[in-house]
Amino acid sequence: MNLFRHSLLILYCAALAWLSLSSSLPQTGPDWLHKDKLGHALAYALMTLLAAWAWSGQQGLSRKGLVLGLVFAMGFGGALEILQGVVSRARHAEWWDLAANISGGLLVFGGGLWWLARRRKLNPRG
Repeated sequence: MNLFRHSLLILYCAALAWLSLSSSLPQTGPDWLHKDKLGHALAYALMTLLAAWAWSGQQGLSRKGLVLGLVFAMGFGGALEILQGVVSRARHAEWWDLAANISGGLLVFGGGLWWLARRRKLNPRG
C-alpha cells in the first residue's frame, strides 16, 4: 500500500463529496449547455485515474488497478447521487449526472487499457 497515493485519493474523495453535497457553491465561468455534465465526466475520470494509481502497486498502472479504480469511482459516484437525492435539499440526483460520471470513468479505463497494451507491445519482457 502506498500511503501517499491512498491519501491523495481520500482527499480527492472528500473534496468531491463536499462539492457534490454542498448547498451553496459559487457559480463560475459562462453558463453553457452541458457544462455540468462535462464537469462530472472530468471529475470521475480523475477519480478513476487516482484510484487506479493507488491500487496498482509498485508499477505506475496495472490492469487490476484500472478495474478496481473504475469500480470504486462508479460506486462512489452512485452513492453521491443517491445522497444528493436523500440528504441534500438544495441538490438533487440526476440520471444524466450518473451517466456522465460513468462515461468519464470508462474513458480513463479504456485509455489505461490501451496504454498498458501499447507499453506491453513496445516492451514485451516488461
